Amino acid sequence: MIIPKFWAEEKVTKKIGGSQEDRVNRFKKVYSKQHLDKPNFESSEPKEILSYAQKLIEGVSEIKEAIKASKSKQITISRFGWSDISQQDAHDVATKRIEEAFEQIEAGNDVIRKEERVAYNGSDGVPIREEIVAKYDDVIITRNPYGSLCLNTPNVLFADIDYFQTYSDFSVFPTLSIAGFLIFGQLFFFPEFYIFSLVVGIIGVLAIMGGKIFVYRKNNPKADKTPEAVAMKTVEEFSEKNPKWHLRIYKTPAGLRILVMHDIFDVENSIDVFEALDADYNYMNMCKLQDCFRARVSPKPWRIGLNREDNKIYPQGADGLWPVNEEFMEERNIWIKEYNESAINFASCKFVKAIGSSVVHPKAEEVRKIHDEYCRSDRDLKLA
Repeated sequence: MIIPKFWAEEKVTKKIGGSQEDRVNRFKKVYSKQHLDKPNFESSEPKEILSYAQKLIEGVSEIKEAIKASKSKQITISRFGWSDISQQDAHDVATKRIEEAFEQIEAGNDVIRKEERVAYNGSDGVPIREEIVAKYDDVIITRNPYGSLCLNTPNVLFADIDYFQTYSDFSVFPTLSIAGFLIFGQLFFFPEFYIFSLVVGIIGVLAIMGGKIFVYRKNNPKADKTPEAVAMKTVEEFSEKNPKWHLRIYKTPAGLRILVMHDIFDVENSIDVFEALDADYNYMNMCKLQDCFRARVSPKPWRIGLNREDNKIYPQGADGLWPVNEEFMEERNIWIKEYNESAINFASCKFVKAIGSSVVHPKAEEVRKIHDEYCRSDRDLKLA
């Protein structure tokens, strides 16, 4: 997990291919790379020599691509750079990444020409690009693009479970009103067909009412079948199958949050856990991309009455990303002050219960204290 202080973006355009010299240079690079692990044919084991021979066979297509004649073309590569040391170091990192990209192109590989400008979700290979608000060893609190605080941890497992389902009010009065109007209209205008129409009308009304009752029951399940109950049941079933796990369950405005307490984890080996808990796909994808676990620990601005600049922190950096120009920081800090004054009356999640074992890993307990304090999870406050 990397959340740097300094950021830079560099762009370089180069003319690639077209001359024999370029083809020779590409061949030299590929050939040199393939022969780095060349064994000593006199003293090496047969297995090692044959393994090297197999690599050469597999590398034939790479050599063919390197020496293939092609028209020259201009290619522009842009890359981000980052650093905790200095702005210049961030520029150097961006330049180095561009050089590596061109080397890949010259070797015949496809590369992304321009990296996405996103804060965290979708920026594969690029660190989280947010303002660092506080650090607690390797636990980092950042401010996300819309102004909320987020806890980032490399090894304490959080899982967010969102549920979405709408509820509808049920009433038969509109149906009965329309049916009554049609029946009395039939009696007034076509009395000779009244009995037949009355029978058909009653059957039609019953069919419509039956359909409405079915839809109502489907959209308004019993207490044990509500989205919250279904999500809770999924967590409890996971706990029953994994009795050595210690799970803390929190309620969020849109679902549940699970904090695993008995051990620490890495993201790569936690995907099965996310899937078993029916964790939100976007959350799972974000964790994979950034190689860290993450939890929002302060309210979303639009849920606490802030209605300025599309309910997001203002002003922002380019494309909504950190950093923000120094000249705008004073105005940004005014927004943050207003946000903090409103947020103090809300909680980001509420602790519900703990299930499973009572084992507590020291690191998980350290993160729990930070999380619960920022979220105000033990206070009787409205969720936001």
